[in-house]
Amino acid sequence: MIHLPASVSGELRLEKRRAGVVTEVRAFHNLVMTGPFNQLIADLRGDNAWQNAQYLFLGTGDSEPTPTDSGLEQRSGLAGKLASSQAFTNWVDPPNGERWADVTLQYDFAVGEATGEWAEIGAAADAGYVAPYNRALIRDENGAPTSLVVLSDEALTVYLTLRLIDGVRFPVRGATTYRGQTVGFTLTPLNSHYWTENSDNPWQSGYAHRVMQVLNTGGGALSFTTPPWPASNPDSTASPSVSLNHDHASRTTTAEVSIRDSAEDVAIGGLGFGPTSSVDDRIYELIFDDPLIKPAYDTLTFQASITFYREDD
Repeated sequence: MIHLPASVSGELRLEKRRAGVVTEVRAFHNLVMTGPFNQLIADLRGDNAWQNAQYLFLGTGDSEPTPTDSGLEQRSGLAGKLASSQAFTNWVDPPNGERWADVTLQYDFAVGEATGEWAEIGAAADAGYVAPYNRALIRDENGAPTSLVVLSDEALTVYLTLRLIDGVRFPVRGATTYRGQTVGFTLTPLNSHYWTENSDNPWQSGYAHRVMQVLNTGGGALSFTTPPWPASNPDSTASPSVSLNHDHASRTTTAEVSIRDSAEDVAIGGLGFGPTSSVDDRIYELIFDDPLIKPAYDTLTFQASITFYREDD
């Protein structure tokens, strides 16, 4: 099993305006609760995970946020505000092993729409607040909880930046057992297209546990020649069968892999993980020290699991 640290941080920036002129700015971090964090890991196996935070809500609760919170302490009667825009940016710094992906959501409350005194703020996936995502107390420039008063002639714009940080900064070593022998491997984080360009982003298109490939010794997707018999394997070429299942509570995605009988021995070089099957999009590669050899005419089945844990757990 592969264990990957996952870090999701967020920052809120609130700007009040009167007649188009900024009158006050607040900026502070938020907390993603445990349940929503688990849901986010599951949703990063698909498209548009940023939608977990697409509605913004205001409240008056003043207790310090904790991971076990179920949402805002005292949510107001104001309707949730749907994000008006999303901006995606990526960052990679190879010498320091830093890779992260941001999405910044913008929510616009018109003049008079957010009138009141607000102590807490948080986002959710839906207008009915069935699936809250995060919670934060509104704070001043010194980090002290301080309510924000929005007057009836003021507009309020909120920017929420969500950051997904790659927790494996440099290659790490591990080992598994194959046919009674211990085989070492290296798990390497890659400076993928999904980190180096802003046109694609894990918040839009998924993360490392969306697609898993079995690799040949050259790092490409494994394919091989099968014999013309038995009748159950009529194809002349074949690729491994990979079925993915995700367990929400443990944040674990398990690949059930089957490599069927072949005309000759098949060398398995490693595994690739990414949002697509393209080598340019690969987030991680796991390469065995020595290839695993599947004997001809044998069918090999195995499991490979990838588990995410919170860096702050």
